[in-house]
Amino acid sequence: MQERATSIPGEFLNNIDAVARRLGCSVRTVRTLIVSGDLVATRVARRVLVAESDLLDFMRQHREGDAT
Repeated sequence: MQERATSIPGEFLNNIDAVARRLGCSVRTVRTLIVSGDLVATRVARRVLVAESDLLDFMRQHREGDAT
Protein backbone atom coordinates (compact mmCIF):
# COMPACT_ATOMS: atom_id res chain seq x y z
CA MET A 1 0.00 0.00 0.00
CA GLN A 2 1.39 3.37 -1.01
CA GLU A 3 1.14 5.71 1.96
CA ARG A 4 1.94 9.33 2.52
CA ALA A 5 1.41 11.78 5.31
CA THR A 6 -1.24 14.26 4.28
CA SER A 7 0.39 17.59 3.49
CA ILE A 8 -2.72 19.63 4.24
CA PRO A 9 -3.47 19.93 7.97
CA GLY A 10 -7.09 19.11 8.65
CA GLU A 11 -7.64 17.61 5.19
CA PHE A 12 -10.77 15.47 4.95
CA LEU A 13 -10.08 11.72 4.94
CA ASN A 14 -12.49 9.31 3.22
CA ASN A 15 -13.05 5.77 4.40
CA ILE A 16 -13.03 2.99 1.82
CA ASP A 17 -16.83 2.71 1.73
CA ALA A 18 -17.14 6.42 0.86
CA VAL A 19 -14.45 6.14 -1.80
CA ALA A 20 -16.25 3.17 -3.38
CA ARG A 21 -19.54 5.10 -3.48
CA ARG A 22 -17.87 8.13 -5.07
CA LEU A 23 -16.07 6.05 -7.68
CA GLY A 24 -19.12 3.88 -8.35
CA CYS A 25 -17.27 0.65 -7.68
CA SER A 26 -16.98 -2.00 -4.98
CA VAL A 27 -14.96 -1.82 -1.78
CA ARG A 28 -12.89 -4.71 -3.12
CA THR A 29 -11.98 -2.66 -6.20
CA VAL A 30 -10.90 0.27 -4.00
CA ARG A 31 -8.70 -2.06 -1.94
CA THR A 32 -7.17 -3.42 -5.15
CA LEU A 33 -6.43 0.12 -6.36
CA ILE A 34 -4.73 0.88 -3.04
CA VAL A 35 -2.64 -2.30 -3.00
CA SER A 36 -1.54 -1.74 -6.61
CA GLY A 37 -0.46 1.81 -5.76
CA ASP A 38 -2.94 3.45 -8.14
CA LEU A 39 -4.75 5.11 -5.24
CA VAL A 40 -2.79 6.53 -2.30
CA ALA A 41 -4.11 5.67 1.17
CA THR A 42 -3.08 6.27 4.75
CA ARG A 43 -3.47 3.85 7.62
CA VAL A 44 -4.77 5.44 10.83
CA ALA A 45 -4.84 2.84 13.59
CA ARG A 46 -6.76 -0.03 11.94
CA ARG A 47 -8.55 2.14 9.38
CA VAL A 48 -7.42 2.73 5.81
CA LEU A 49 -8.29 6.25 4.69
CA VAL A 50 -7.90 8.18 1.44
CA ALA A 51 -7.19 11.91 1.59
CA GLU A 52 -9.63 14.04 -0.37
CA SER A 53 -6.80 15.49 -2.49
CA ASP A 54 -5.56 11.99 -3.38
CA LEU A 55 -9.06 10.89 -4.36
CA LEU A 56 -9.54 13.98 -6.53
CA ASP A 57 -6.12 13.40 -8.17
CA PHE A 58 -7.08 9.80 -8.91
CA MET A 59 -10.43 10.88 -10.35
CA ARG A 60 -8.76 13.50 -12.58
CA GLN A 61 -6.24 10.96 -13.88
CA HIS A 62 -8.86 8.30 -14.60
CA ARG A 63 -11.67 10.37 -16.10
CA GLU A 64 -13.84 8.43 -18.50
CA GLY A 65 -12.78 9.19 -22.05
CA ASP A 66 -9.51 10.80 -20.92
CA ALA A 67 -6.80 9.95 -23.45
CA THR A 68 -3.80 10.11 -21.11
